[in-house]
Amino acid sequence: MTSPADLSSLPRCVIKSVLNGNTIVIRAPSGNPPPEKVVSLAGIVAPQMGKDAATPSEPFAWEAREALRKLCVGRPAAIRVEYSLPNGREFCTIFVGPNPDTDNLNAQYVETGFVKVRQQNTKHDQPAHLAALLAAEESAKENAVGAWSSTKPLSPNPPLFTDAKPAEAFLAKNKGKTLEAVVERVRNGSSYLVTLLPSRQAINLQLAGVRAGSSRAESDDPVAAEAHSFAESRLLQQNVTVILEDLNPQSLWFTGSLTNRAGASFAVALAQGGYVLPNDHTMASVSAAAGGVTPLLGAFNQARSKRLRVFRDYVPPAATAAKVVGGAGATSSSAAASGPTQGKAYTAARVCRVVSAGMYAMYSAETGFERETRIQLAGVFAPNLKNEAEAPWVARSREFTRELLMDTKKPVTVTHEYSRPGVDDFDERPCVSIRIGNLDLAVKLIESGMATVQKIRHDMPRPLNYDALIAAEIQAKNKKVGIHSGKPPAAGGLNDISASVNKAKQFLPFLTRAPGARHRGIVEHVVSGSRMKIILPGDSVLLTFSLQGVQCPRAPAGGAGSGDPSKEEPFGAEALAFTAAQVQNRSVEVSISGVDRTGTFTGSLSFQDYEAGDDKTQADLAVSLLERGLANTHAYSLEYTPNAAELKRAEEAARQQKLGIWIRREEELRREAERKEAEAAAAAKTEQRVIYVTDVRPHTGTFMAQLESVHTSGELAQLSTLLQAEAEAIASPPEVAALRARGALFAIYLESEGGWFRGRIARVAGSTVDAILVDYGWVETGLPVSAVRALSSSLAARPPLAAEYTLAGLRLAEPSATARDAIKRALAGHDIQTAIDAALGDGDSYYNDAINALAGLVSNATLRVYTIGLRDPTTGAQPVLAFLKEGEVIMTDSINAKLVDMGFAFAESQPPAAGASVPIWLAAVLAAEKKAKANRVGMWEFGDLTPDDDTSFGMTGLRLRR
Repeated sequence: MTSPADLSSLPRCVIKSVLNGNTIVIRAPSGNPPPEKVVSLAGIVAPQMGKDAATPSEPFAWEAREALRKLCVGRPAAIRVEYSLPNGREFCTIFVGPNPDTDNLNAQYVETGFVKVRQQNTKHDQPAHLAALLAAEESAKENAVGAWSSTKPLSPNPPLFTDAKPAEAFLAKNKGKTLEAVVERVRNGSSYLVTLLPSRQAINLQLAGVRAGSSRAESDDPVAAEAHSFAESRLLQQNVTVILEDLNPQSLWFTGSLTNRAGASFAVALAQGGYVLPNDHTMASVSAAAGGVTPLLGAFNQARSKRLRVFRDYVPPAATAAKVVGGAGATSSSAAASGPTQGKAYTAARVCRVVSAGMYAMYSAETGFERETRIQLAGVFAPNLKNEAEAPWVARSREFTRELLMDTKKPVTVTHEYSRPGVDDFDERPCVSIRIGNLDLAVKLIESGMATVQKIRHDMPRPLNYDALIAAEIQAKNKKVGIHSGKPPAAGGLNDISASVNKAKQFLPFLTRAPGARHRGIVEHVVSGSRMKIILPGDSVLLTFSLQGVQCPRAPAGGAGSGDPSKEEPFGAEALAFTAAQVQNRSVEVSISGVDRTGTFTGSLSFQDYEAGDDKTQADLAVSLLERGLANTHAYSLEYTPNAAELKRAEEAARQQKLGIWIRREEELRREAERKEAEAAAAAKTEQRVIYVTDVRPHTGTFMAQLESVHTSGELAQLSTLLQAEAEAIASPPEVAALRARGALFAIYLESEGGWFRGRIARVAGSTVDAILVDYGWVETGLPVSAVRALSSSLAARPPLAAEYTLAGLRLAEPSATARDAIKRALAGHDIQTAIDAALGDGDSYYNDAINALAGLVSNATLRVYTIGLRDPTTGAQPVLAFLKEGEVIMTDSINAKLVDMGFAFAESQPPAAGASVPIWLAAVLAAEKKAKANRVGMWEFGDLTPDDDTSFGMTGLRLRR
């Protein structure tokens, strides 16, 4: 017998887990992590657990393992090694208490009846407490327990799910239920292999709302190893409760909550110790029965504030606030924070447009209402049209946001959270949180199901109210509201009554039932200062509306700074910006008085004037525009306008103060005149040159040429000799990165010419290049990279000896639309050969004939040319008037006139300035076109089909084809 004194001398350990019927894992009482060892119980024969279907479990194997687990796992113990095998395996007697007679684990295990005593005549198999084991076995037989009873053994345990359908069915049956379970293995701090009881179904479980790092041996994350040890020491082979909430159909991992023996959420314990990071994707699966998401978020905040483990580098965010009064005006303090929270501060900002539920546009005093600034609601994703489930909610969520933000009379506070960095052509975008009185806009949108939470990485900036957003989304999902309802919103289509004149006239009587009747409307889009699209919710109609009695300067098509500047009138952009800032996306009142011949309704519009400081003040938009000099009265419609006198007074006041369009613009007019004068002077400069044409370019309709003095001198031969000497001294071609350098010149060998030429690389395609030989204008494609050498700075500095020219005063017949698109795509990819093939491959158009005619007139010819005007801004070609060198300079014999006379080009000219006459050379080109039309040659063979300026019948942009 072993006495208590003997136990005190034995090594101490903690029983970590049970591997099989008689094999356990023990660990040292301390250490980080503590050392471990696998040992077997001496003197016992236990049924073995099967590893797979090929090796099934023996009868009572599960029952035996469970009996041993319940007896010893997690308990401190003393261990005595009875003997060991040559492979190092030790067989021991374990004592789980101070009394060696009553606390002998081996004997307690035998007494359960699931294992037997090993009795063999080997010198090693005789433990000191063999008598106690035999007595325990006799007790089990007498009491008929375990395998000695009439109870049949349990069937083998169900395996892990390998198919999604049975796993989904299992989740549907048990979702939200509290299930007893045993943690079989800790994979990392937040994911485990568990066996559910009493079904004994094994599943992989991921804790909802948290995410631990990988604890594999190759991982260098010390916190992940700590999290693994923390979970293992508290959960491994312990009885826990599990609540399943979700399933990943690809990995077949279940998501849910787990409470330990103390009944506390283990996810909260992990978060509180800083062992794990938040997992926003599964936060909504945190079960209410396990305490819900609020304690978990609080635990994360506590760990952040203490900077524990994964939050050791956490930096608390700072914020800057801007206050918007009455949903329109705003003041803000400058951003004092640094890092990701530092952003722009807007003074007197005005929210002018709701782009979507999570994005808005503001005007600010710094830009003078000339440029809108986009802001994004931090941490919020608006419904997306590309998402089939969310697409029906796009319009509804936008209107929901507009009603909250644009029509409110409460003060609106904008807090800068962080800035989203600019990418490519997109500017930096401020991300903000917005409060309307005491209402958090983002929280309201999310809890109403009008938006979802943006999942943000833990090391990226987050809004201060991020935890509230997560909680609001969980609430919305539980209530199944909005986009979480699984069904689209109630239908609310709009009837566009301005789609046609007849339709507009049919609806006019209903909108003018009572003289002066006013309708509540929402301005959907502002086209110009006086023209807009308005929704009348009460009538479910959309109409185009124009202010009666006034007209604003023409605005650019896409807002200030966009569109065609030649079609924009002075102060058109300012009028557009003012109207947009006052009424866009806001509720207004409109009075309809008539409809014009385009289906546009006319009348008056009043809006809430926040600048007046009185929530009840309504301002007339037409009067406001006139007072600021952004519009003038329209004589015809003014006669039918009820408040014509008020409009005239507002216009006269702006005229007297010289505001807006009434400002004297002599300085601008003088600068415009000087610019036109400079352009005219440049165009009048004419230089005579004698050139030799080296190439005609089909894809641009231009030609390349050298000066005759260069072509006939020895300069080209001298240059070739220098290139050959340099190239042969270099053994290998340049790197591919150097070949892609824009504008760089290289020495290029042409096998067909047997010499070296200077060239610019147009495209690199694998082991070949396309090049433009700058001294000849030739395009060479498919050259091997090995034929390219670097060029010295002295040779690279010499200007190209060939230049690009185009015939002035004409425009070649156009290729087909397909060919034009192909040429454009090829040139965008620097694929000149494909562009040439596209131009020449369009055999059904007159463009081929035009190129062939041009080549026949100028190829390899020596020409006398006169420069006309400035270089073409698109191609860089110099417009010229060209004659053959040997011929006389007779305008009707110019190559320009000849090509037009052949019917392969249009005469192209601008009307002469007042008092000026058409130049003689251009008159000859115009006469040649008239003659070609009369003779029906070339593209005129079927008559005069030039486009008319009148677009009434849709006959613009005709392309002449055979």
